[in-house]
Amino acid sequence: MVLPHLASVLVERVDHRPPEVLVRARPRANSAVCRACGGVSSRAHSRYHRRVADAAIAGRPVGLKLEVRRFFAATTTARPGHSPSRSTV
Repeated sequence: MVLPHLASVLVERVDHRPPEVLVRARPRANSAVCRACGGVSSRAHSRYHRRVADAAIAGRPVGLKLEVRRFFAATTTARPGHSPSRSTV
């Protein structure tokens, strides 16, 4: 595997835009675990893209455009300081 740190994402496309290589990816997981309550949900709330810089490959800068999904939490009760409506993957 060329990019082992990306094993949990599905690479959908790689664009070569000199001088950069842009990798477009999304998580392989179809659900997320809420960090506060531990519930698992597969009901997507929303999606957005994050763009981060990654390590260079063959001396060329690499950008990672990652689709991030927010899920509705499985529980309807919330602990103090926690919103029960969303968990992010």
